[in-house]
Amino acid sequence: MIDTINKKWGWTDVKAVEILATNDFGNVLFKSDKGTYWRICPEELYCEKIAESFAEYEKVIKSEYFTSGWEVPELVETASNYLGKLEEGEKYCLKLPSILGGLPDLGNLGKIDHLLLLSFSGEMAQHVKDLPDGAKF
Repeated sequence: MIDTINKKWGWTDVKAVEILATNDFGNVLFKSDKGTYWRICPEELYCEKIAESFAEYEKVIKSEYFTSGWEVPELVETASNYLGKLEEGEKYCLKLPSILGGLPDLGNLGKIDHLLLLSFSGEMAQHVKDLPDGAKF
């Protein structure tokens, strides 16, 4: 997974060295080679720094704001009921990322190999990173 992140999200100038956690929608928390902490969110096509230090990281992941967006229990339950349980290496996904207008509804939910999701979302994020809000893609 580290190799996929570094290859497909490397354009962000961050290098993953340790995977800390993943969720059922393929989000990844990782530590960079500079000791900072990051989150990849495939459904919103972003990779963002969430903490500068381990102490800050611990505070962030324990916050109610973070956990509600990380765990998304209602969405996971909906996906699980509609698509079935995840197999080894699979994650749920939005077929059309939310940043491109995809909604978290039944018609837009899918299951995908996690590495493929990270690859696709990294490439797509690179293509849309400089587009202004509301631009046609």
